[in-house]
Amino acid sequence: MKRAKMARLAVTAAAVASVGIATATPASANGGVNWVAKQLGTCLSWDSDNYATTEKCTDAYNWDEARLRNGSYELTAFKNGSWCLDGNGVGRRAYLGRCAFNHDNPYQQWYETKTSRGWVLKNAATGECLGALTRYNVRAISCGDSATYWD
Repeated sequence: MKRAKMARLAVTAAAVASVGIATATPASANGGVNWVAKQLGTCLSWDSDNYATTEKCTDAYNWDEARLRNGSYELTAFKNGSWCLDGNGVGRRAYLGRCAFNHDNPYQQWYETKTSRGWVLKNAATGECLGALTRYNVRAISCGDSATYWD
């Protein structure tokens, strides 16, 4: 009797944990994450020169996310596992850079915060937020700008 009750509790705890994980960020059916720019209605993606852009949302532009010890996330291009979202300068365009070996590049670390207006991706090194000003203009800008909110 005691084992059966413990087994039910374990199954319930696992189900609750999986729901919490699934709703923590905007998930896609195949396990990657799509970040939708609220202002534009298009998904965070990249172009042939590895600059961050936004495109029509498809699973081709999903992101893998690794939670790091400092609570930030490293966002890796889903179809190209060695390239990470990089924002190495205030006001500069975001791009894909080779992922740091030990996840130790703060320019490739993003704090994800849920607000009443949407998700905010704040760069650990610059303190600036990822903003989609236009389809081809995704850059680190001041947090709070309407372009910095994502779903």
